[in-house]
Amino acid sequence: MSVKNEEIRSLLGFFEKSSWEELRLEAGGVKIAVSKSGSLSIHTAAAPALAETMPAPVPVRVASQAQSATHGPAPAVSALAPGQVYLRAPNLGVVWGRPKPGAPAFVEQGQLIEEGTTVCLIEVMKLFTQVASNVRGRVVRCLVADGEMVEHDSPLFVIEPA
Repeated sequence: MSVKNEEIRSLLGFFEKSSWEELRLEAGGVKIAVSKSGSLSIHTAAAPALAETMPAPVPVRVASQAQSATHGPAPAVSALAPGQVYLRAPNLGVVWGRPKPGAPAFVEQGQLIEEGTTVCLIEVMKLFTQVASNVRGRVVRCLVADGEMVEHDSPLFVIEPA
């Protein structure tokens, strides 16, 4: 038996919406253990600090208005003004706009960002991916809230290229 990525994504989405605190699964040579509290009920070595374990930022794909029409924005997303583009999620997960609770946001509405600027984190199974812009421009709108679950290719930000 092999486990497909779509099945894992579906399972994680179900887990996020459930009242379960912990989930463990072994199938097809894949072992998954997730916890909403961040601690599993097994004895493991203490995890290093988040900053030390973060991978390099992953550039997000920018979609022009024409490309967005073919992909279709999320239902709550408004149409883009001429010249604006979406920064889209490189993978599914929970979006976090701050490096840690209480810290300043990575980006704010109206802020000018450079190519390579970290705009948010996406968390999947307590693993964080830094999401970096691959376009220089001004942040027009943030389309997701902290803690919101997004799918691969979901619009995250509206950017006006500079």
